[in-house]
Amino acid sequence: MKPDLVSIIIPTFKRPSYLSRAILSALNQTYQNIEVLVIDDNDPVSIYRKETESLMFDFENNAKIKYIKHPKNLNGSAARNTGIKNSKGDFLAFLDDDDVFLPTKIEKQYNRLKHLNEDWGACYCFYSIYYNNKVQKYYDIEEEGDLTESILLMENPVASGSTLFIRKEVAVEFGGYNVSYQRHQDWEFLLRVLTKYKICQVKENLVNIYLESRINKLEPRFLVGTKLKFLNEFSNIINNLPKSAIIYKNHYLELANSFAERGYIMEGIGYLRKAHIKNSLVFLNYYNFLYHYVFYNIYYPLKHFFKRS
Repeated sequence: MKPDLVSIIIPTFKRPSYLSRAILSALNQTYQNIEVLVIDDNDPVSIYRKETESLMFDFENNAKIKYIKHPKNLNGSAARNTGIKNSKGDFLAFLDDDDVFLPTKIEKQYNRLKHLNEDWGACYCFYSIYYNNKVQKYYDIEEEGDLTESILLMENPVASGSTLFIRKEVAVEFGGYNVSYQRHQDWEFLLRVLTKYKICQVKENLVNIYLESRINKLEPRFLVGTKLKFLNEFSNIINNLPKSAIIYKNHYLELANSFAERGYIMEGIGYLRKAHIKNSLVFLNYYNFLYHYVFYNIYYPLKHFFKRS
């Protein structure tokens, strides 16, 4: 019997210089019954669209690849949904255009999820984060089943889009990704999935994530809107969890540090207060907050000034 088809969906936006690396990592899988859908979310008149089109000519004779161009820039969630809609596979994997699948990624996740019953809707794996071609962090948290609390606590790497492997019928059942989110779209999608299904794990590093090309860091005032929308959407779940107070604290601390990075010290302090930090955590979190402020607004600009001098 022929193995199931797996659809690998690669949304791309403003990163044509990295895209070829991602595509090749998808094509070079040990599991070969795959299709690769490249969803071009660049504006049609932009240089990025032209460069992406030029790059895709190198793959035009590869029957495994389907290249789909959006008529206008939408967003990453919409691009993933376009991939889901146009996919033919029984299983889906998502790959950010600047990340890399290791060769056995699809094979090992397919074998893990395929042999579990349908209570298990998706699978994730460990991954490494690279910056300047050096490993900065390795995520190897061992957890599977109901990951709701750990995702809300921002403790679990399952929310990295490039680690996810999911049954297509599950993705379709929940309507894919919420296009109204500019941030936390992975969390939002998975938390909906987790209301019905469990998520399993392959306890191996199967993805390399590269940070130097990341372009989707929201300005903190926009992040506030997305963050509060996210917390409100899942407030009924959060408020019934034992660690609900810690969940809110962690999210407010992220907002505080985001404001600090941009130099908005008073707004940042406001979110530190909303986090209700007490006792021995006070110094630690204020220290972290001030580190973000000093590094991004004093040290980093001075370093670049003297390098130019």
